[in-house]
Amino acid sequence: MKFFSLKLILIIAILLSSSLFAKEREQKIRLTGKVKADISKRVTVKEIESGLTFIEEKVYNPYEERSDLYGGVSLKSFIKKYATDSVVAVRFIAMDDYETTVTKAEWNSMRIILSTRMNREYMSIKSKGPLRIVFPDYDPKKKEYQVNMPSWIWMIKKIEFR
Repeated sequence: MKFFSLKLILIIAILLSSSLFAKEREQKIRLTGKVKADISKRVTVKEIESGLTFIEEKVYNPYEERSDLYGGVSLKSFIKKYATDSVVAVRFIAMDDYETTVTKAEWNSMRIILSTRMNREYMSIKSKGPLRIVFPDYDPKKKEYQVNMPSWIWMIKKIEFR
């Protein structure tokens, strides 16, 4: 009887988690700070992709020590669409409350992707989604990428325009 109960609990947990992950593109991201007046304070991953040029590149992820195909939008175009012109920094907060800030100088000097997909699939929490910051030109030999290692962030739940 105990085995049956554990099995039933496991099946229910799997069904619940799969239904939660089935709609990764509909997960909401909270926007705060200097958000444009006509922009919603909560946007879906699908809305983030809408109206912006979709980028897809194979990127080496130094934390996972492998390359994957990341898709999303340029951070620069995302900021232009959602933030006021006075924004000079963007703070990203992850589900585990890890946070990092990217400055205007950084998003103007290097390519940064706000990734919504990995290997052509919307990212679930399990795959460190729903959003990630990736640097497609990452080179461990270059100082700017060594300094910006902490800016690789995943499981983003909130974006604050400063």
